[in-house]
Amino acid sequence: MATSNAMKTCATKLTKAEKKALRKQTRLIHSLRRNNSELAIVSESPTRHLMVGNGGFMCGIDRKLIFNFFQKFGNIERLLMFPGRSFSFITFEHVSESLKAMEKVHGRVLDCPSEFPRPDVRFYLSFLTNLPDDVSFEKQATPSGLVLVDDFVTEAEEEQLIQVLGWGSEGNEVEIQGTANQELRHRRVKHFGYEFLYRSNNVDKSNPLPDGFPGVCDVLLDRVQEKVMFKPDQMTVNEYKPGQGIPPHIDTHSAFEDGIVSLSLGSQVTMEFRHPDGRHVPVVLPRRSLLVMTGESRYLWSHGITPRKYDIIHDAKSTSNEGTGYVKISKEPETVIAEGTHNKRAEEGTTLFERQTRISLTLRKVRHTPCDCAFSAQCDSQTGSKTAPELSPPSSVPTTIGEAQNLEKLHVHEVYEKIAPHFSGTRHSPWPKVADFLRNQPVGSLVADVGCGNGKYLGINDNLFKTGSDRSFNLASICRERGYSVIVCDILSLPYRTDVFDVCLCIAVLHHLATAERRLVGLKELVRITRPGGLVLVYVWALEQEVKKVKKKHLKEVDFTESNNHRTEQENLSNKNEFLKESKTIENFPSNNEPSPNKSETLDHNCSSRLMVNASRDSFEQQDLFVPWKYSGPGKQHEKRRKDAEGSGEGTEGHVYHRYYHVFQDGELRNLCSRLSNVTLEEHYYDRGNWCVMLRKSK
Repeated sequence: MATSNAMKTCATKLTKAEKKALRKQTRLIHSLRRNNSELAIVSESPTRHLMVGNGGFMCGIDRKLIFNFFQKFGNIERLLMFPGRSFSFITFEHVSESLKAMEKVHGRVLDCPSEFPRPDVRFYLSFLTNLPDDVSFEKQATPSGLVLVDDFVTEAEEEQLIQVLGWGSEGNEVEIQGTANQELRHRRVKHFGYEFLYRSNNVDKSNPLPDGFPGVCDVLLDRVQEKVMFKPDQMTVNEYKPGQGIPPHIDTHSAFEDGIVSLSLGSQVTMEFRHPDGRHVPVVLPRRSLLVMTGESRYLWSHGITPRKYDIIHDAKSTSNEGTGYVKISKEPETVIAEGTHNKRAEEGTTLFERQTRISLTLRKVRHTPCDCAFSAQCDSQTGSKTAPELSPPSSVPTTIGEAQNLEKLHVHEVYEKIAPHFSGTRHSPWPKVADFLRNQPVGSLVADVGCGNGKYLGINDNLFKTGSDRSFNLASICRERGYSVIVCDILSLPYRTDVFDVCLCIAVLHHLATAERRLVGLKELVRITRPGGLVLVYVWALEQEVKKVKKKHLKEVDFTESNNHRTEQENLSNKNEFLKESKTIENFPSNNEPSPNKSETLDHNCSSRLMVNASRDSFEQQDLFVPWKYSGPGKQHEKRRKDAEGSGEGTEGHVYHRYYHVFQDGELRNLCSRLSNVTLEEHYYDRGNWCVMLRKSK
C-alpha cells in the first residue's frame, strides 16, 4: 500500500472509522494509478499537492465549495477539477498547509453547516508528487447561423415576464385568456398565437388562438423583430425544473419560417446541438439571453436539453444566474482554455452549475407556404412528409453514408423514442450469461454499458462502478428514474476518454447500424474506451435462429409508402428453446481479413438487397430486415402518464413500428473483430439467439 507517514498517522488508533478511511484512501490511490496515471502520481511523503477523493463533479461538489472549504488551511495556488471524476486536485503554497488539511479533514465526516454546507460529506486525501501542467478544453465552432445575445431583457423585465407568463411561486397557474396550457411528461407548457401540436410537430394554421399575445410581450416582440426580420406570431412558454429537459429535435420546416428564437428566464442552461455527421456542440444559454437560430442551425442541427440537475461549465464566469460575465459565442474555433494557469485565480475554471427553474419563451413565425430551404434531406416540404421532417422509408439496403444515417434515424432512433416505455416494460430479466459475466468482474471495476436500454444490467453487482449510455432520450430518462447514471450519446462517437474502462458491455446494439463500415466504427469505439487488458463483451442478433429445430418463414415485403406506423396481424413471437454453442479458445487475430466461407453466404443476393419485414423472431431469411413492434401502451408503471404521450414523443397504442436490424451470420462478428489489430478473442459463442464475442484489449 502506497501511502505517506502523515496519512498513516490518520489511522494509528485503528478505530472503525479510521480503518474505513484508510481503506477508502487505498482504493482511491489504486483507482488513480490504474485509470488516471497520466494526471498525477501518488507521493510516499508529504507534498504541497493533494488529491481530494469525493471532492469531484460526480459527487455533486463544485469548485466554489472546494475552494471555500480548503482555503482556510492556507493559500491555494491551483485547483483542478475534471468532468466525470469523483476527485479534485489542490496545490497549496507550502507543505505545512497541505499537512494541516490532511490532519483536519482526511476521512472525517464534516460538520454541517458549520464546516460544510452539505450533510454527510467525507473527503479522503492523498499527497501527490505532481499535478498536470494544465487541463484544456477546446471550444468547438458553433453551428452556422446561431447567434446568442446577452442581457436581452433587464432584470425588471425578466421578473415581469415570469409573473405574467409563468406558473406562479406555488405552482398555481396564472390564468391568461386565449392560452393553450399543457402538462407534458417532462415539463409544463403554454401556447400563444397558435397551439403547437406535439402529435404532428406542427400547428393548425386555420385555427389561431384567441386574443394573441399578452400586452407584456409587445416590447419584446419589437426587439425580436430586429433580430429575425419578422414579428413572431406563435409563442410557446416552457417551464423546466432542475432535472427536466427536452429530447433533441429540429423544428418542423413546413411549420415555421427561418428564424427561431428562445429567451431564457430564471436560470441558465446548457443546450446540446448535434449535427447529422456526429458533431456535438454544447452551448451555454445565460439567464436573460436570447438564442437565435437561422439557416443551418435552424434547419440541419438538432437541439435539445439533457435532463439533469447540474451542468459542467468550462468557464466559471458563465455560471452566474445573474447573467454577467458570459463570454460571447464565436463562429470560429476559440483559443484553448487552460485551467490552473498563473493568470487565473484558483477559484476560476471548470465547475458545476446547479440548475434552477427556467422559463423559456420560444418565439416563431408560422409559415404559410412550403419550405424551400437548402436542406432538402431534412425538409418535410421537399420530401412530402406530412408530419415531422423525415425521409421516406427506404425499401433497399443502404449503400451510402447518408442512406444509412436516414435509415437508422427513422427505423432505429425514432422508433425507440416512441416505444421506450412499452419496450422497457418487456425488458425485466437480465440474460444469465451476461449477468454472470458482470458478477465475475473484480471489485471496483469501472464498467461502461453502451446501449444500456432501460438499464437492466446496471443493477447487477453493486461492487462495480457502472455508467450507462443510450441513443434514446426516453430510455435514458427511464434509467435515471431508476437511479442509474446514464447519458445520451451515439455509439459511433462516445464521449469517453481513451483507455478508461475495465469492462465495456454492448448488448444488442451493433446490429442496428446499417453498414459494415459503421458497425466496425462502433466496435472500434468500444475498444477505444476500454483500458489495455480490459474486456469488451458484444452481443448481436443471429441469423441462425432455432426453435424446436424447425425453420419457419415469416418474411413478407412491404411497400413503404407512408411513415413508420405500418400494421401487421402477427405480433412478435418469443424465442423458445434457444441453444448455446460455445468456443472458449483464446485467439490472436491474423492479418488476413478475408471472411471465412459459410453456408449462410449463399443467401439469394436479390432477396437480401431488399429490406423485408420479418413477422417474428423465430427465423430470419435474410440479414438486413425490419422487425415489427406492436405498441401496446406504456405499461402499468407508466399508466398515469398515458395522457402525456403527445409531449413525450411516445408511440400511439395499436401502431406497429418497424425496427431495422442487420442479423449476423455465423462467423461474421468474429470476422469483423479480426479487423481490429489491438484485441484478442477470448470467447466466441451463441447465446439466446445471439452471436457473442468477448475481446481483450492488447496491452
